[in-house]
Amino acid sequence: MSISFSGLASGLDTSSWVESLVSLREAKVEEYEAEKTNVESLQETLGNIKSFFSSFRTMIEKVTDSSFAIPSMDIFAQKLATSSDAAIVTALATTEAEEGEYDVLVDNLATNTQAVS
Repeated sequence: MSISFSGLASGLDTSSWVESLVSLREAKVEEYEAEKTNVESLQETLGNIKSFFSSFRTMIEKVTDSSFAIPSMDIFAQKLATSSDAAIVTALATTEAEEGEYDVLVDNLATNTQAVS
């Protein structure tokens, strides 16, 4: 099977056309490779920043643990429980507490009672 071009015998410079088309494709490939290099560089930079902050946090955790010698005083391990009205509902949270938001409906407040026998 042969491939033929009708312009070959006509004296048209088809080889320069082919070279131009190939160079256009190569320019696109080079552009994408440069963009890929930039993205890889950004990923490496972000990885370095993440590693730095992870190391920094580990160092801070060690300082707080050794300073207070009480795990509950670790500022990174603390979980807080808050109430919109502490006179009605209060709560405590341990370091194992899951983050969440809860609605509490209070029908009656407790009252002091005394049993007499």
